[in-house]
Amino acid sequence: SVAQFLFLKINQNNFDFKNVFYENGFKDIKLVNKPNILHIIPDGLWNLNNFKDENLKIFIKETLNNSQISIFDKSLSNYPTTFLSLPSSLNGSLVREDINFEENHFNQYIYNSKFHQLLKDYNYDIFWHRTKWIGSRCNDKAYICMNQNIYNNEIAKNYIKLINFNYFWIEKILYKIFNKIPSKHLDYVTDYLNNINKNNKPKYIFAYINIPHSPFTVHENCYPTSLTKTDQIIFTEKEYYKQTKCLFTQIDKIVSKLQSENNDYLIIIQSDTGWTFKDIPSEKQPDIDWPE
Repeated sequence: SVAQFLFLKINQNNFDFKNVFYENGFKDIKLVNKPNILHIIPDGLWNLNNFKDENLKIFIKETLNNSQISIFDKSLSNYPTTFLSLPSSLNGSLVREDINFEENHFNQYIYNSKFHQLLKDYNYDIFWHRTKWIGSRCNDKAYICMNQNIYNNEIAKNYIKLINFNYFWIEKILYKIFNKIPSKHLDYVTDYLNNINKNNKPKYIFAYINIPHSPFTVHENCYPTSLTKTDQIIFTEKEYYKQTKCLFTQIDKIVSKLQSENNDYLIIIQSDTGWTFKDIPSEKQPDIDWPE
């Protein structure tokens, strides 16, 4: 792991960070109103039209309609992988195709995006929800960091696995001690809203969330699977649907919380990529590593 870390740092130092994007899509944006903004990015969430479960589609539509959130039926992701999709959308541009790069090169375009710089220019307080994915780490010099649990990051969980310890047991032990169901995913953000300072500055929350992406962590009622099992199970469409149901249950909960605060707010729900259960090249395009 140490050798891998050193390789990534050396590799990153050799990367030309100039001219990665075609343009700055936020260059000419002017903010007239400055509402509080909740920016939710559910990892791997399908376009609504992809769902085969009609009851789930109805539930999602009703949840969003009740919250007065518009649905863009024909929306698509530009990239099938997070490390390209997020920098592209947060900087308002496609990535140039004529550059050679590794995944870690693009993390800084998430941490220091043109969109977030625009918000800082308009005096926003930026709150950053940290997840286990290393690309979502928080720069505490630039942002106000949320969800700083020591075991809730990719590096810590990999080291825990090295000593053959299943991190599910951490939540089981905490549940046994405190008799409290652990929060998961967007509920972390809802819980944190009480800690956000009440000054007059507008607030922006960046919440990249690890569902409905695998692994299977919550049932459809958002009960953590860590309390009912110890081993990872095969992730199928059934589990994907359950996690999607939980996600929109949590969205409904946080919207109710925001409504009760009686401040102007804007909610953006924007997936980074779609999801596939057949991660093989297309027959039409056999040289492409990702499905259509």
